[in-house]
Amino acid sequence: MSFLSDEARAALDVFATPVWVVDVRRVALVWANHAALTLFGAGQPEPLQGTEPMRGASAALIAGLARLTPGARINGEFRVQRASGGAVTVDCTCTGLGLELEGEMRHALIEVRTERPTLAPESNSSDFEQRLQSRDRMASIGTLAAGVVHGINNPLSYVIANLEYVKRLVAGTPTRLEGRDLGELGDVLEDSLDGAERVRRIVSDLGAFSRSLDARIVSVDLERAVERALSVAQNEIRHRARIVREFAGVPAVLGTDAKLGQVILNVLINAAHSIEPGAIDRNSITVRTRIDSQGRPSLEIEDTGCGIAPQHLSRVFDPFFTTKPVGVGTGLGLSIAQRIVRELGGDVRVESEHGTGTKVLLSLPAAALTASPEPALESLPPFSTDRFRARVLVIDDEPAILRAFRRVLFAHEVTAVTSGVEAVQKLADGASFDVIFCDVMMPEMSGVEVYERIRDRHPGQECKLVFVTGGAFTEPAAQFIESVSNHKLKKPFSGSSLRALVASVSRANPSSM
Repeated sequence: MSFLSDEARAALDVFATPVWVVDVRRVALVWANHAALTLFGAGQPEPLQGTEPMRGASAALIAGLARLTPGARINGEFRVQRASGGAVTVDCTCTGLGLELEGEMRHALIEVRTERPTLAPESNSSDFEQRLQSRDRMASIGTLAAGVVHGINNPLSYVIANLEYVKRLVAGTPTRLEGRDLGELGDVLEDSLDGAERVRRIVSDLGAFSRSLDARIVSVDLERAVERALSVAQNEIRHRARIVREFAGVPAVLGTDAKLGQVILNVLINAAHSIEPGAIDRNSITVRTRIDSQGRPSLEIEDTGCGIAPQHLSRVFDPFFTTKPVGVGTGLGLSIAQRIVRELGGDVRVESEHGTGTKVLLSLPAAALTASPEPALESLPPFSTDRFRARVLVIDDEPAILRAFRRVLFAHEVTAVTSGVEAVQKLADGASFDVIFCDVMMPEMSGVEVYERIRDRHPGQECKLVFVTGGAFTEPAAQFIESVSNHKLKKPFSGSSLRALVASVSRANPSSM
């Protein structure tokens, strides 16, 4: 696909904005990013190859596509028919791509700027609600993007500067470091680790909102979900109000991290936007947990903002209703929050006094003690490397990741390969391992395919595989990984996580030690 480089397609594939490429001679689709597949109602790109997603476009827009030169742009509006039913009207920008084949411009990049459903909710309510939730979630993340970038760039700046300093310090020491240098080196590395941990927490918290809305209901720590939302929304709040926490240590609730995170984030953004910047000492947003009158865990988010006018209070849960200026917000936040909370068996209500502030109250069913909590790899018991030397196979297409595994697991026998094909061949040649770390997303053979090959050809060995995830993989892969009991390791990871997993997986297979 010479019309887009591999790097360009990889970057576009994580965009929240639907983007696709068409052959302008036939207006046929040749490539689409993940957001476009969601728009089209398709799970995979293959069935869409050669279809005509723009067949609802006007003759003028089609003619304009045919006349595009590389880099030139035209705007248009048309209706997209979705594979799963219904239609969406989109406003888009069409850009001519590079010249190909004897100077003839063959491809155009279509980027959706806005979309509005022309599908009646009653005709396919489940699909309609899922799409609204997904678009609103990504719109919220887009609103907070600048703050997230700021939160990452601050620690990343001193991490990079510190590591450059360490490199110069070590390079300038031909024999050994002096005591003073060693002390300073320790301080520099401690600051760097702290900064890297700050970045990891931000990325982890952001991932809880940006990933697909997993329908699997589990036990969720409500106060932890609040902290994650506060972390993501911090830059939006910090110039407007103080955060006041009044946590009562309530029981866990039933839900999913992504859905509850979306609800809390939407309410926090509304609270922040109700307060003008510049008077932090006079304004606050209070997050309060308690047990309500029915014995349910409850969350209250109370702000000292402008409040809601009486004539608007009855409409706050109406879809697309907003008092914000055009282009600010989707008008879906509270509507979607109400639907999600009701789906989980809870309820939400709003109390407000115009000019004084607003309180949003969320009540959710408590999780049973037997509900499955999200796994916490860091809580695995420590182990002594003196007891055994495990045989570890690491599969990842990133050489720097493989080098990091070798350094952290220096006390073990580590075999590192850059492809699933090579890993499967080593097992076929008779190699035996106590633990297999395998990246999920790899070219040639994915982590899921590696698991299936091992299961089919070396039964019993698949239980030693640990899925290593970077946070971006296909929905089928996500569903498969959740369906098996294997351990999961999220990037970025710590050395203690790796060592604990080696111990845990090896102990679960004592015959191999």
